[in-house]
Amino acid sequence: MADLEQAVAQIRERIRKYAGEPIGETDTKSVLIDPILRALGWDVEDLDEVKREYEGNEASNPVDYALLLQRTPRLFVEAKALGMSLGDGRWANQIMSCARVAGVAWVGLTDGNEWRIHNSHAAGPVQETLFRTVRIDDPASKPEDTLQLLSKAQMQDDLISVVWQSHFIDRQLEINRQIEAAATEIFGPDSDPALVRMISKRAPALSPREIRAALVRARVQIDFAVESFSPAWNEQMPRPAPARRPSPASSQQRGEGHRGRTAWSAVTLRDLIDGGFMNPPVEIEVKYKNQRLVGRINADATVTWDGTVYNSLSAAAGEARKSIVGAPPGYDHPSTNGWIFWRIRDTDGSFVTVDALRQRAGLVEPRQDHRDRVEQDRPEDSWTAGR
Repeated sequence: MADLEQAVAQIRERIRKYAGEPIGETDTKSVLIDPILRALGWDVEDLDEVKREYEGNEASNPVDYALLLQRTPRLFVEAKALGMSLGDGRWANQIMSCARVAGVAWVGLTDGNEWRIHNSHAAGPVQETLFRTVRIDDPASKPEDTLQLLSKAQMQDDLISVVWQSHFIDRQLEINRQIEAAATEIFGPDSDPALVRMISKRAPALSPREIRAALVRARVQIDFAVESFSPAWNEQMPRPAPARRPSPASSQQRGEGHRGRTAWSAVTLRDLIDGGFMNPPVEIEVKYKNQRLVGRINADATVTWDGTVYNSLSAAAGEARKSIVGAPPGYDHPSTNGWIFWRIRDTDGSFVTVDALRQRAGLVEPRQDHRDRVEQDRPEDSWTAGR
């Protein structure tokens, strides 16, 4: 995070320096955008990680940046010249269209100062896919917190999807709250005349006075069905494991620095090791498709599986699943959340997901039992039909 904070401070000074000057898109990329991507852990000189003018297919316009994990695009970034309005719907629609065709969930639209993050897999018009907007020249918008979600490390663990899930649920709760408040007011002592007229048309035998009196006596209770997050996923792309809703107490227990993120999702393998929650080397395993897969968490917070060292649980899990079911068309390996894939032996001898340990370290009570639950047949394995 220190590298990102330093880069943001440097870019902020450059924005002030070049304010009002005609800086083109090429200079915006090299002076304002590339340093941010480097600070986020992306090697902008490595074509296996960052491809410029990426063309997902011949029919789509090239994307300025495609950020790849395991040579698979995970994030698209579209750049505009500094000061160009990002409110023009053409820019967002253009890159969102490319992302949906390519099966890429996350999209960044930026002029080097303002960053708009979209979820291309969210249903609805483009304005409803907007996740976060920050400006580097506005410290109050906390650009580091949002940009950190686009870092290579956090994209590997798909933490942005966890935060989006919280954002989606919070938005739905706010909509429900406003509707409930409006309905309560409509049925209050000063009943809405439009409602009285509507009821009068359906019950002509009642006078407006009788209707208003009845509405005052009415006890209105609005109960909203629980709506799960189910965006319009590209069916050619394996679905990531659904994120859980964070505990309401998490932001208070973890402090203001974790606002907007689930507390336990900010805990890394390094945090678990340094905090004494595990003492590596630690064996991890899972029974998948009736086969036992065994790996190891190392002292340097890397993960070993089948003799190969990976820099995250998810990368190792993806390769482990690939050894059993192969990879979906066009992908190097199945997208897998390693935190809930791998099991670790708990203090009482039972097996729990590594994610359960992470929640415990985050001082948040797990919302479900993680013991000995392994999905043997996942929806995202559908490409294996007929194998």
